[in-house]
Amino acid sequence: NKISKKIVLGTVGLLLTTTVLDTQAVNEPQVQLEAPELTKEEMVVYQKSCLDKIQRQSWMTDNEYAQLLTRIQNTGCAIQFKEGDTGLAGGTVFYVTDGGTHGMETSPTILSNLEWGCEHVFAATSSSIGSGLTNTAYVVRENCKSARGGETIWSAISKFQVNGFSDWYIPSRKELTEVYKYVNLKTELHSDNIYEYPSYMWSSTASKKAPAEISHAINLWNGNKTETTRDFRLSIIPVRNF
Repeated sequence: NKISKKIVLGTVGLLLTTTVLDTQAVNEPQVQLEAPELTKEEMVVYQKSCLDKIQRQSWMTDNEYAQLLTRIQNTGCAIQFKEGDTGLAGGTVFYVTDGGTHGMETSPTILSNLEWGCEHVFAATSSSIGSGLTNTAYVVRENCKSARGGETIWSAISKFQVNGFSDWYIPSRKELTEVYKYVNLKTELHSDNIYEYPSYMWSSTASKKAPAEISHAINLWNGNKTETTRDFRLSIIPVRNF
């Protein structure tokens, strides 16, 4: 079932709006223990050792702690997540693999007032789960511009960081559909600008239909899906792999 999320409006900047999503985990993630032959007493010691390893030290920067959490996921002390959990970066886990030790999570914030832009880019048409990162990398390399002079989603995602994590990308159409199963706006967002629809989230998937200068988006409030021209200003909810 779709989980309702409380939304708190953040600071409005000159070029984009940052909206903070106040998320609440459905299930607390568990530390995965991969030592089944240990005695009960040894298991307690092993679990404490894992918890010590993921403890943030006072000298760590946000970036250093993010790197630590990323490394831990490839060890026997990996945190085991389920869809709906709060992820390593503070967003919401919406897709898991490898028993929950890896998967995808959203950012705890969305960015608004952004054009898809890049009207000459037609190759980023992959819509499958796992293709958002490739789509994003491809279009970012094009270093293209907006149609109406605003900021593009590609410029915004290239410099986006939160809680020490900077490995964000724009989800593909099917990844964004998965996001909506676990994250949604509590209220619809509005704008007085006729070209701005902040409740709609851009995907990184360009449409294969004519005209070519359109891309896929989804309304994170009601789930409506659309294809629209790239000069409209919508929002993005960044995602990352863990």
